[in-house]
Amino acid sequence: MSAAAEAAGKGATVVSFPAAGSGSAAESIPVMLGVRETAEKFGLPVHMVREAVRLGYVYSVRAGSRKIYINQSSMISWLSGGR
Repeated sequence: MSAAAEAAGKGATVVSFPAAGSGSAAESIPVMLGVRETAEKFGLPVHMVREAVRLGYVYSVRAGSRKIYINQSSMISWLSGGR
């Protein structure tokens, strides 16, 4: 089972951004998590996740005026000391 399918089965929201000319569409689908989902998954306080988004440390998108989705790979990279 792919990581995206596994995450989708756990209630994560998967948003598709297929890359032009990429091989398989499934390979280019990033896993996007809500703020609370991200905080729970990585064992972080919600306010720290929101601050990482506000400061641009992680890739995120807004859905409407309130809902924020965070790219899981970006969060892993930031927590690993990368950017």
